[in-house]
Amino acid sequence: MTEKIPLPTAVVIDPVNRCNLHCPLCPTGRGALNYPQSCMSFESFKTIIGRFPELKTIELYNWGEPFLNPEIFDMIRYTKEKKIFTQIHTNLSLKKDDVFFESLAKNSPHNLIISIDGASQDTYCQYRVGGNFNLVIENIKKVRLIQKRLNATTFIIWKFLVNTFNEHEIAKAQEIAKELGIRIRFVPMSLGNDMVDIAAQEGIEKMKRKWLPAERQYVLPQYLGQTTRPVFKGPCKYLFKTMVINPDGGVFPCCYITDKKHLFGNILNEPLEAIWYNEKYTYSRSLFVKNDSAKIDVSTICADCENYEKA
Repeated sequence: MTEKIPLPTAVVIDPVNRCNLHCPLCPTGRGALNYPQSCMSFESFKTIIGRFPELKTIELYNWGEPFLNPEIFDMIRYTKEKKIFTQIHTNLSLKKDDVFFESLAKNSPHNLIISIDGASQDTYCQYRVGGNFNLVIENIKKVRLIQKRLNATTFIIWKFLVNTFNEHEIAKAQEIAKELGIRIRFVPMSLGNDMVDIAAQEGIEKMKRKWLPAERQYVLPQYLGQTTRPVFKGPCKYLFKTMVINPDGGVFPCCYITDKKHLFGNILNEPLEAIWYNEKYTYSRSLFVKNDSAKIDVSTICADCENYEKA
């Protein structure tokens, strides 16, 4: 079974696992990330890209704020030269000089998704703790002005996590987004109970009461009614299609893991094929395939995962 799994054409690469904000449901934000903080070098990034023969898509973020990496624009330029579709999530609550915004306008990823959970400082800071709403809006205006001057095209998306504190500002946010000339998406929020190796800070019912909005269309299906396991329908998609890479090259099988002891390999030290087809991946995939003869007990974190339906 395993040898028939194609090499991944999509990858998540975390350029830095530090953040300037302290979002309460994020492992990085609440200081629960079980991984040494580091910043990926551009040379390491190029080495990693070279490991993937048919890479088509990169999500250039995971547990950190990508623009805290001083070489992030070199990375973006490199992926665009390679014709790899690149997407970045950022809080953009950063005090930066004009050089930064010129670089961002000239070297933007294909999709630039900016997390702004509110339409005022009072609502925004409920989740984006330490962030400055007005600063983010001004930063977007700077980028848009430079883009217009350069006739640059970047798909900027305002990602608005709808919660109990900000749901009354949806119409206001739509107006601001229209004035800025950017798209806005209203997204249901996760409460972090899908993390595999980190316990939630509070009970799920308490978190639902605290964070979830009244409007059901902005609530994830797993939070409607009694919370059950598995969280998602169907088998794990990550094990068969993508790879998650930390700033030091360490490989995780998915984005729901944070502890270094659960690594599946290191892409800077090993060929892609050696990791993709190793015993940890082989065993973990077998958990989701009926009558798989390749079951080898190597005790991976995937055995404890309750997010997806096992065979």
